[in-house]
Amino acid sequence: MLLRWLSEDTIIGVSEFEKRSSAHIFSLRLGHTDEASSQVNSYHLTVLRRCAGDELGRIDL
Repeated sequence: MLLRWLSEDTIIGVSEFEKRSSAHIFSLRLGHTDEASSQVNSYHLTVLRRCAGDELGRIDL
């Protein structure tokens, strides 16, 4: 699976996002993000889910 190289924290973040959102297109930040500051990693991963389920339809870097 392509997401295996993502950190455990990132994967948990995706799960929490999916629970709160019905959107099929969303972005998640790669690398360390400090919740206490506005500093974030500049790299993003765009994940598009298939409308018929929770499988990933496409991943673009």
